[in-house]
Amino acid sequence: MSQYEKNFTVGRLAFIALVVAAVMAVGSELHATRFFKRAVVELIPPAVHVLSSVQGSDAVSQRITELRDGDPLERRYAAWALGELESTQGVRPLIESLEDRNADVRLVSAWALGEIKDFMAIQPLIERLADDDAFVREMAALSLGEIENPAAVSALVEALDRYPELREPVIWALGEIGGGEMGGGEAASVREEIFAESGRHPYDNDEVFTGHLGSYRARPMADDLSTLTGALQDDDPFTRISAAERLGDKGDERAVNALLDALRDPDPAVRAMAIWALDETNPSRNKHSENTSSGAERRSFSV
Repeated sequence: MSQYEKNFTVGRLAFIALVVAAVMAVGSELHATRFFKRAVVELIPPAVHVLSSVQGSDAVSQRITELRDGDPLERRYAAWALGELESTQGVRPLIESLEDRNADVRLVSAWALGEIKDFMAIQPLIERLADDDAFVREMAALSLGEIENPAAVSALVEALDRYPELREPVIWALGEIGGGEMGGGEAASVREEIFAESGRHPYDNDEVFTGHLGSYRARPMADDLSTLTGALQDDDPFTRISAAERLGDKGDERAVNALLDALRDPDPAVRAMAIWALDETNPSRNKHSENTSSGAERRSFSV
């Protein structure tokens, strides 16, 4: 779609929203029909969505520039932001960054592509399953699961044969693909075979990766940001998990770099909770205040 067409679409939707809103304003006098009231509900949200996406385009362009031209820490942060902004504009730059000379940038770029869920990223992520860095390989598997496309099944199985340490990420990814909207009968059967080979009963996917740790672990910790980010370096893995969980609840972007560091934690449960926390710290939601949600998708390898 050309820029002219985009502008026209935005203008048309905004105009429709304003007209229908005007009808609502005089509805008590004109006894507006249920049809017009329903039209307000159906038309205004799309108009607001389009307008907000246009307003966010400058932020996406800025992050793309930083992803290409910044220092390694800046590129890593830009990759995270593009993933959370979830704009398809970021897909090609992030795919390019899967070849970045810095492994941390590749790691976060792989995570970001899983957040955006664009099918264009499937083959580049499959190639990262053979990355020289073990954490990049793990993230590539998880992101392929996030995209939920059956095209990744055979590549995930091959990666597991080559790298046995990918067992839990691959099992989780196959579970996501098997339960995805595109259907994943092959993924489900392969997943069961992996469990059968080890003589274990197949677990539900939330038991494999998305554990419900519960805020009772994190809430006794101090709410001070520096205290929580410092706790990510604690010797006790449960303390590190709790710190990552609490930082996710708070959703403060100032914690992002510390959480990105935690993606390389030696404990897979800490890494998984850091992934969840980074997802909760979403700039597109403009969320700096504490999030009191239950965190239904908090993650923890537990197989």
